[in-house]
Amino acid sequence: ALGVSRASVSTNIRQLASFGMTEHISLPGDRRDYYRLGDNAWQRTMEVNIEGTRILRRIAEQGVATCASDHTTRERLEELLAFCDFAIDDQYAMIARWQELRQRLPQRT
Repeated sequence: ALGVSRASVSTNIRQLASFGMTEHISLPGDRRDYYRLGDNAWQRTMEVNIEGTRILRRIAEQGVATCASDHTTRERLEELLAFCDFAIDDQYAMIARWQELRQRLPQRT
């Protein structure tokens, strides 16, 4: 129905599952794999972004520690550190806003 290969679907669903966005479900008597969007998929996406930014920040910290003599590189890495802090704070604020909005959405059955 999607017009894509089974391999493509399988690859992409595994990636979504690794991010915690989907849940594996099974149906009694059916041996096929089924997935559904997780209950908190959008917040989980933001949490994955935060973790990725933390990893980038650690790399930048290591760069700052090793390039003391190169002023330009050090400035750019320090700017990256500031951006990472900004992005992490912004993602946490977005999660809080999302949780507030989600509470006002009609309840699913």
